[in-house]
Amino acid sequence: MGMLRGPRSSRRPPRTSPDSRSLAFIPGGAPPPAMPLLPPIVPALPVLPPPVLPPLAPAPNGPPSQVRQNYHRYCENAINRLINLELYASYVYLSMAFHFDNLEGALKHVAPFFLRQSREERGHAQTLMWLQNLRGGRIRLRDIKMPDSNHWESGLKAMKCALHLERTVNQSLADTHQLATNKHDAHLCDFLEHHYHRKQVKSVKELGSHIINLRKMESLQSTLTEYLFDKLTLGDSNKN
Repeated sequence: MGMLRGPRSSRRPPRTSPDSRSLAFIPGGAPPPAMPLLPPIVPALPVLPPPVLPPLAPAPNGPPSQVRQNYHRYCENAINRLINLELYASYVYLSMAFHFDNLEGALKHVAPFFLRQSREERGHAQTLMWLQNLRGGRIRLRDIKMPDSNHWESGLKAMKCALHLERTVNQSLADTHQLATNKHDAHLCDFLEHHYHRKQVKSVKELGSHIINLRKMESLQSTLTEYLFDKLTLGDSNKN
């Protein structure tokens, strides 16, 4: 005798669909569902402008000169310093010349004397520039220092300042000559001896003589002293 079975329930357990991430691609079958592309969770960085680079500076010395031979850098720098010193001396003498040429302190022969000194010092600077080019050096001009004074008070004070200035130039020439000797630069030594040393010694002697003459007249009144010095000493020197 068979067992009686009740009616089958129409309920079936729900099918659990496998995770789509675990599905493998079956050839010939439907492709797996596309996964949505999510942006990476990374904070956006600000876009910076490119850095502005400074322009390239030219080479400090430039291409080497083809005529340079046995000319040490120290000697070249010393000549450039001499050029600046000669231009400074010319600048000071120019200030003296036009101080004594003005209406307040006009002396007939003092102003031309210092003006002649100014032109002479400027000529020395130009000769040194010519030397730099001749030896294959580089001319490097610098700022010219202003004179320590623009009011020279008296001819004696101006002469004392001029004598101190000439001694400074003479010492710089001697130092440059010694440097050229140490670097075995016979041409530079000969050039300085021929073009500068004799003239520099002569200028120092001339200024020293003018100061002595002014001091000899100190017993007289100041204005009369300068008048006689201008008339007798500088007046005679301008004739020569």
